[in-house]
Amino acid sequence: MVRSLKALTRLEWCFGASRERRVLNAIGSGTFPPVIHALTVGSLPSPSIPNHENKKEATLELRMTYEEIEGSGRSVQINASSLRRIRRSIGWTQTELAKRSGYSERLIRKAEHGGPLDLSTVRDIAQALSLSSTPVKIGDLVQDALAIAQLWVRALNEQGRKMVLTVRPFLAPDFVFHCPGDPKTAPFIGTWTGAEGFKAFLDSYFTVFRRIKNENVTFTTGTDLVSARWQEIGYVQDLLVGPVRINMHFHFKHGLITRIDDEYDITGAEKTKMEVESMLRSRVNSSSQ
Repeated sequence: MVRSLKALTRLEWCFGASRERRVLNAIGSGTFPPVIHALTVGSLPSPSIPNHENKKEATLELRMTYEEIEGSGRSVQINASSLRRIRRSIGWTQTELAKRSGYSERLIRKAEHGGPLDLSTVRDIAQALSLSSTPVKIGDLVQDALAIAQLWVRALNEQGRKMVLTVRPFLAPDFVFHCPGDPKTAPFIGTWTGAEGFKAFLDSYFTVFRRIKNENVTFTTGTDLVSARWQEIGYVQDLLVGPVRINMHFHFKHGLITRIDDEYDITGAEKTKMEVESMLRSRVNSSSQ
């Protein structure tokens, strides 16, 4: 956090009087961040949550804690594909899972078609599926990793540095955000831990960049992994820079984001940095004549 505040001070100084000259000096000293991220995305559909006609309610449900859901008496939507995958991974049929969980085979079939079920029922099924080496949590059966990743991207686009309030419920206690590169070249490069660390990353990043909406975001999914890919174009001051290729990889465990790896095109980023430096130098030279 201290390092981030110092970096912010440097960046705020850059954008004072004679900002082109100051930014150019900062680039030369290695304190100005290269344009390497593409954290803004375009308009996306509401999170794709199976069997929810009211997607606003579905998103609201994702943001509620399990205690709030149980206290409200509401049912929860089952992530059918996750339940089916976990059951098959331990070699059980629907009949075997029904027997071990104490419910009917009909209820298991209902769950594998997306539910909804009472939270206590989901807890019983999770306990039945748990092995000593691979425990199963409620989040494994309820949360939809793709929907969470889509919500995360939409929050970033619509709320910017304030998005932490929206995504905090989906971050694991030991959450890590990793931005690779040399920390000497940009204040937001490094490993940021927890929701507060992620907020510090956003604060330092949003101090510098203003983004153009990107409508073309592609999501791919794997086991406990969702990746979002796009090209970024944005502004440093009034200079249009980019595009830079971004792959944002979301890692999940028990329905929560444990890690995000911000993979970017380093070569493209360095090229963009040199272009910005050249344009700013040209401005400084013109103003001096």
